Amino acid sequence: MCEPATLTALSIGATVLAGGVQAYGQRQQAKYESEVAQQNAKIADMQAENAKQIGSIEEERQRARVRQMIATQRVSFAANNVDAATGTAAEVLGDTAGYGFADAAMIRSNALREAWGFKVDASNERSRAKSARYNGRIGALGTLLTTGAQATGQFANYRASNPRT
Repeated sequence: MCEPATLTALSIGATVLAGGVQAYGQRQQAKYESEVAQQNAKIADMQAENAKQIGSIEEERQRARVRQMIATQRVSFAANNVDAATGTAAEVLGDTAGYGFADAAMIRSNALREAWGFKVDASNERSRAKSARYNGRIGALGTLLTTGAQATGQFANYRASNPRT
């Protein structure tokens, strides 16, 4: 059978080892969570850029549809001997342009708003990554301090119960 001193030393060693392993695990988990959050931030940045590009394309498509509609209206007016530069015909063309280009501006605005939402998501993910790293360091430090206190307590208990060693 082992001596009390040997058992105490083994117990303290096991406590220290377990604390070290736990602290290492906390750091690794924090590193993983941070990397995931950073990757999510990159994806959100790409989604923001994609939203802007799609919005730009859709805006230009809307503008092209408006120009085509105006051209069709002009041809129709001309075919019916209506002067498109005056009166109701001019008002119709003006309304078509105004509403059509307002729709194009709304498409752009919606795309920019969507992109902004993705940028906010990216920022939040970067904050989450930073927080994960910080929490991992603090958690590991707390574990190491607690482990040190436990090991010291075990040693103190041994010394109190074995004053001659």
